[in-house]
Amino acid sequence: MAHVLKPRLLSVLKGAVIGSLTISLLLLSFFLSAYDTGFYAKFVEKRLPNLQERQERAILHKEIMSSLKGTDADLPASFDSEEQAHMEDVKKVFFWLQTILNILLVLTAPLIALIFLFSRNRAKEIGAILLSSGILALVLLIVFAGFLWLGFGHLFDSMHKVLFVEGTWVFPEESILIQLYPQDFFVSIGFLIARNIFFIANIFIGAGIYSRYVFV
Repeated sequence: MAHVLKPRLLSVLKGAVIGSLTISLLLLSFFLSAYDTGFYAKFVEKRLPNLQERQERAILHKEIMSSLKGTDADLPASFDSEEQAHMEDVKKVFFWLQTILNILLVLTAPLIALIFLFSRNRAKEIGAILLSSGILALVLLIVFAGFLWLGFGHLFDSMHKVLFVEGTWVFPEESILIQLYPQDFFVSIGFLIARNIFFIANIFIGAGIYSRYVFV
């Protein structure tokens, strides 16, 4: 091979790609869970015996998800002004998270190409990146699970205090937003996110092991 990356530069590139892939994996798991309308349908089915009420909530949820995806869909007209304002804030959070994911994917692709083209052992280096990214994601998953175990309510409040202005995300129990998304919904989707992280991370680990130790 005519040109080979210097060890220090290769290490820097690998570290950048591992970090980027790990964050991308976490964000992808979040979006897969958040946009899973089938999950919400099963959630309300367990809570509500009335078929019509389940269907109404499923329709409202789809409208909200369409809006959060950045389409021209409006938020449900049944929301009051405070609920509308909060969901607009949530929409901004989704937009920035999606933007971060897109940027990471765009930046990561050429870095992986550099490593692939200008390293002595392509399969070994790519395998190490995938393996490290998967393991790091699992470590972060364990940390996340630890916070869930210590108390979901505290984690939920802390995240909202970081992301939203104080007083804009607390609603009465009878509000439509709370009826649609009670706290146990967020607990359930937290476990769904964790499951998706675990699944995708293990795909990375499996591919990394194969590329690093099996593939020739």
